[in-house]
Amino acid sequence: MKKNSAKPSPGRRFVGTVVVPGMALGLLTLGGPAYAGPPAGVGGSCNGVVNQLAHRGAVQQNLLKAAAKQNADVIARLQAEKTALQTQQATLTADLAAAQKQLDAIDAEERALDEQIAATKAQLDDLTTQQTAASQSVDQATTDLAALAAQRQTAQDELAGLQAQLDDAHTTLQSLTDEKSALDAQIAAKQAELAAAQSELDGLRADFATAERAVADHQAALQAAEVDLGAAQDRATAASDAVTQAEADVTSAQDELARLQAAGDTAADALAAKQAQLAAAQEALVGKRADAAAAQKALEDRQAEITAARDELARREADAAAANNALEGKQAEITAAHKTLSEKQAAAAAAAEQVATTQAQLDALPGQIATLNGQIATTQRSIDAKQAQLTTAQSDLRSLQTRRTTLETEIADLQRRIDTEFPPNSNSNAKRQLEAQRDAKKAELASVTSQITDKNAQIAGLNGDLQALQGQIAALNADLSAKQAESSRLQTQLAADQQALAAADLAATDAATALAGLKDQMPGLQKAVTDASSAVDAQAAHVTDLEGAVPGLTAAVEDANRAVQEQQARVAALESEVPDLARADADARAAIVAQQATLEDLQATLATRQAALDAANQEVADQSARLDQTRQDLADAQTALGTAAKLAGEKQATVEALGREVDRLSSEMADLNSRITAVEKEILGLEGRVAPLLAQLTDLDKQTSAKEAELAALQAQLTALDAKIVDAQAVLRTLQSQKGNNKDKVAAQQAVVAGLQAQLAGVQKEISQIDGQIALGGCAV
Repeated sequence: MKKNSAKPSPGRRFVGTVVVPGMALGLLTLGGPAYAGPPAGVGGSCNGVVNQLAHRGAVQQNLLKAAAKQNADVIARLQAEKTALQTQQATLTADLAAAQKQLDAIDAEERALDEQIAATKAQLDDLTTQQTAASQSVDQATTDLAALAAQRQTAQDELAGLQAQLDDAHTTLQSLTDEKSALDAQIAAKQAELAAAQSELDGLRADFATAERAVADHQAALQAAEVDLGAAQDRATAASDAVTQAEADVTSAQDELARLQAAGDTAADALAAKQAQLAAAQEALVGKRADAAAAQKALEDRQAEITAARDELARREADAAAANNALEGKQAEITAAHKTLSEKQAAAAAAAEQVATTQAQLDALPGQIATLNGQIATTQRSIDAKQAQLTTAQSDLRSLQTRRTTLETEIADLQRRIDTEFPPNSNSNAKRQLEAQRDAKKAELASVTSQITDKNAQIAGLNGDLQALQGQIAALNADLSAKQAESSRLQTQLAADQQALAAADLAATDAATALAGLKDQMPGLQKAVTDASSAVDAQAAHVTDLEGAVPGLTAAVEDANRAVQEQQARVAALESEVPDLARADADARAAIVAQQATLEDLQATLATRQAALDAANQEVADQSARLDQTRQDLADAQTALGTAAKLAGEKQATVEALGREVDRLSSEMADLNSRITAVEKEILGLEGRVAPLLAQLTDLDKQTSAKEAELAALQAQLTALDAKIVDAQAVLRTLQSQKGNNKDKVAAQQAVVAGLQAQLAGVQKEISQIDGQIALGGCAV
């Protein structure tokens, strides 16, 4: 515990002042020179004692004793008075002790109040120190917040500039992308035209090659026909020479036969008729046999033709089936190509729709980002306004707190002057003026305290608004970061979607080209099927015609065979009638027969040679006709070749022109792709610069939030300290008020003690005087 170093209170000092002079008075009374004055009723003996040595300032002892004996009654009376005075002294001493005890209690209470006041002032000083430190911390936090806000504004300005550049770059990229899409469409269209032209060129080249082959074939056929015609003409010339020789031989043989017949006319007259009949019969038989052979040969030839026609029909049916299968296969390919084209077109449409959707989402993002930036800027301005209001309110609060401290000091000073410069019951004009000043200060203090409370409430409200706005700006920044991330994702997705669209368009174009090529093959295949079907129908009709002729030929063969049999019977009858004539005329007719045989052989040879000549002439005519037809076919093929060459040349020029156009567009596309790549690199660079700024803004927001939380905590601490200071000041005022009341009690109690001390001193003085008088033997001192 601390040693009590408090000074004695004024009450105690007053008691000491009163008691010590009293004792000194007693001592002076007891030890000082006596002065005897006869009281009422006292004889004059004391006057003599006193007067004898009055000039010496002393009284002899023996004289005093003698005086005492003479004044015994006086002494007894004095002792009785002394006893009464001692009783009164004891009472006064007890009252004084009680009063002193009360005074000591009041003094102890005052010391306790002093200690409480000192402790409260120390607490108030500590709270004031804490308040000053907290206020400085609040100022520092406010300064830090302002610095963070400035840093954030700087970063925000830089971000806004970069964002504007990024928006411009995105706009440029979008423009280039649109231009690329248009150029893609042009290239696709030109490539489609080029593919179609190339396909047509390939067809024309195929036609040209076919025409060339046809010309070569016709030329070869022409050469072969010319060679065959020459050979046929040679054979015809040889046959003509052979016929001429055979005609000459027949003429010679006929002449010889005529001579022999003329020689044998006489010998064979009788036999002539028979022979004539027999010859006619035989001739008829030969005719019949020839007719039968011709009919049989016609039947066999027709059957052979039917077999060949049926084989040809089977071959043509196989060709028709093959052509039909090829057509059906090609139709299946076309159906599959249609399906593939539909799928590719659907995929291209879906890719285009995806590109449009992604583009629409991407187009909507800049507006949303701009809206968020506007909201962030608006919220930041609100934060700046709230921060300015908070700074103003905090500055006003510090001014009010300073004013309150000043008023409290001034009120304490005025109260101290009132308490110390004027008695408690004083009603002087100066005291009333000080009290009026004090009351005015107290009224102003109450107003300032109310303003401080209102200002604290306003600061708390502003802090709440500021936190809400900072929460809003944090949410907006999060939304902005999300939108920017979504923008980057959509840009990447758009590039992928555009690539997918280009691939789908290319696939659809390829499928359409393939379908067009397949469709181009269809007319030829359909014509081949039609031709094959027509050939099958024609051959079937031919087979039907041939088969329809077989019954008639068969009947003719049977009729011819019956006629041969009948004629053979007639010849046999004639031969049986002329055997004798024949034997008689055998020798004569032998020569004739031999000559006839020779003639017949020569005639047969002539007929054979004539047939060979006819065949050779027919072959020459056929070969000439074939040669003419081959020449016409060659001329037609050469005309078709010229036409195909012209068309192919024109189409080749078209293809080359389209190729140059595609190359030009591809060159433009390469340049455009380079520009797009440059813009995308620029966008990536800007995004690379935006990302650290966003991270910096996020970090600054976090620091701002932390600093605002710290500021809110400091302001709450400052508010709590203000409340504690107000409470401490109220306690101090209460203690000071109690101390002022104690001063009145001390003054009153001091007055009581002083009165008792005065009474006790008077009684003690009287007792001392009595003691002195008794000591002087009853003589008055």
